[in-house]
Order: sequence, then structure tokens, then C-alpha cells
Amino acid sequence: MPEAGVARTFEAMTVTPGPAANRARSVIVDVTMRLASTHDWGRVDTRQIAAAAGVSPTDVQEHFHDKDDAVLSVLGDMLASAVRHLRVDGFDDLRHALHAANAAMLQDVIDGRAAVSPERLTGMAAAITASPPLQKRASELRRQVLGGALAARLGVPPDDARVRRAVVAWSAVVAASYHADLGRSRASVAARSTDDLAAPERMSERLDTTFRRILGHVPGETTAV
Repeated sequence: MPEAGVARTFEAMTVTPGPAANRARSVIVDVTMRLASTHDWGRVDTRQIAAAAGVSPTDVQEHFHDKDDAVLSVLGDMLASAVRHLRVDGFDDLRHALHAANAAMLQDVIDGRAAVSPERLTGMAAAITASPPLQKRASELRRQVLGGALAARLGVPPDDARVRRAVVAWSAVVAASYHADLGRSRASVAARSTDDLAAPERMSERLDTTFRRILGHVPGETTAV
């Protein structure tokens, strides 16, 4: 099931819709991320998304197989942005290369240069944090995209042990950061807002803190002798 979900996400990422379809898809994503930020994700359904977007449930399903696919499309955009920043030269530890690429991606979000807005980032993180099945699909998408990019940069197979270890470690850092930043209680869900423009900064800080706790230091820091 996770593999099928990831395959659908990749298909959606590679299809270039026309302008009208693109606008409709964007509205659906924005509405879905807003609902994820302000509602209990487990209670959000396609009909609710369609009503909030001013379209029919069929229109939603023309763009996304289910609500989780809309979330994964945002993660896919973020991962694509991180891959553009990914460099392996100068990094002895591939986990540090992944951290640096993701930090640069988040800085793009903060500076308004990224395809993903702070509002979409907040909604995506809220939905993933609230749903263990979605966490598994997100982890698999992260593994395929980042693992594939790392392998390509290094000229090794995607199942290379160094690549696999680096992506697994980075996924653990991201998962821990999401949970630390958002929590999973109903109170935290009610308190979140898509107007929280500080979310990317908080996520960047959380990633640094979690990375430091797990691996000792973040790229650019010197370690104590």
C-alpha cells in the first residue's frame, strides 16, 4: 500500500496539467492544508475539502486519489526543492549533506522563494504528525526522492548502504522534529493556524536541535575536543 501511494504521488508530480487544472489543483491543496492545520485530520474527508474549495468531490478526486495524496504533493514539492540544493562535495557524512540541503530549502520557504508557502508547510506537517499511515508514506517518499538523489550524486545504486543509512537517519530527525514542534493533542490542533508564518523558522530550529541531539552537531558547527 505505501509503495502504491508513493507511485501515485510520483505520477502526480510528473504530470503537467493545463492552466485551469493547475489553478484548481492549487486551490484544493491550499484548502486541504488549511483544514489540516485547523481541524482534526482524522475527521477531514474529501467532501469537506470539496465544500471548502467550492468544487465537487469528483473534482477533488480528479487531482488526488485521497486527502493524503494532497499532503504528499506538498512534501514532494519540498523534497524537489531540497534536491536542488543537495551537494555531497565537502561532506564526509551524508546525513550532514541532507541536513544542509533541507536547511537551504526551509530558508527558501522563509524568504518566499520556494514553491511551498509557510501555510502549506504548516498544514503538511500537521497532517503527517497526526496520521501514522501517512507518516509511513511520507517516509517512503522521502527515502525514494532523497535516496535516489544521493545515489545519483555519488554514482552508486539507490540501495547503497551509505545512502540507505543516511536517509533513514534523516527521516528519524524529521519525524522527531515534526512531533516536537506540533504535538498530537486536540488542544495543539485547535491552537494551530495557517497564519502562523513563523512555522518554517521553528521547523528549521527544531531540525537543528534534533540533528544536534542525535548526531552531535549540525553542518558548519565545530565539535568540542
